[in-house]
Amino acid sequence: MFLGAYALLISVGVSQIWLYQSQVQLGYELRAVEAEQVELKRELKVLEIDVASQKSPQNLRKLAQKHGLTKPQADQIIRIELNSEIGHE
Repeated sequence: MFLGAYALLISVGVSQIWLYQSQVQLGYELRAVEAEQVELKRELKVLEIDVASQKSPQNLRKLAQKHGLTKPQADQIIRIELNSEIGHE
């Protein structure tokens, strides 16, 4: 009887140690994931700024010049009149 109670006490103690160790390990993993989340948010901000700068009128003007694009001449512009009556029968 005494041996059974002692074995049960040892089992409970080992289980408590194992649970505590698991909790500590999960805490470390959580901290690592939170740090990664912070880094990814920072990287996202950098990328958003980069996209915004790529879309800026100054950058688009430079890209157009680099690729030989110029403003169209008056004879290159074709105007299309849209009839507001179309499709409203």
